[in-house]
Amino acid sequence: MKFTQKTTKIKNSSYLKRSFVTTKDLFYFTSKIIFFEYNIEKEKGKKRLNSQKIDNQLNLALDSTEQEREKSLDLNIGFDPQNGRWDLIVKYSGDLTPIEQGLGAKITYLMNGYAIVNIEENKIDALSNITQVEFIEKPRGLVWEQYQELVDSCITPVRREPYELSGRGVLIAVIDSGIDYTHPEFRNRDG
Repeated sequence: MKFTQKTTKIKNSSYLKRSFVTTKDLFYFTSKIIFFEYNIEKEKGKKRLNSQKIDNQLNLALDSTEQEREKSLDLNIGFDPQNGRWDLIVKYSGDLTPIEQGLGAKITYLMNGYAIVNIEENKIDALSNITQVEFIEKPRGLVWEQYQELVDSCITPVRREPYELSGRGVLIAVIDSGIDYTHPEFRNRDG
């Protein structure tokens, strides 16, 4: 693009030190304004900034829609949709009292600088900006039975038809030396 040296007078411009600018100058200022407006429009679509202190799984859950979270097995773990609050595991140093007062969070202190923080979803980014907070993660789902272990133990065939055995109602005891198996704690009412 070729610029001409045509000059244009800008009235009442406190931004510019001189009263005359070239077309090249106008193009430069206009392009900067357009770029600035473009970035603002681009940022409007973003939900939130991802903090380095927030676990990736929690970032994913926060960036997902409610419908996406409901379809997932573990994105909604730790979230109470009725009141819009999360139970989060927080690694911290120092005092978390300002978090309780300032953000309206409920804190259950654990050991070694860990706490469970119950906080509204829209305040999680503010929580991550607090100096005392080192890391934030969401709870993980636990699986009580592992399929591969069942296969390795040859349990899966007896769980299917015709047997359909589950192990419900079965008591197992391991008797080792030094254990008094006649102790009342090891006996049912029926003996």
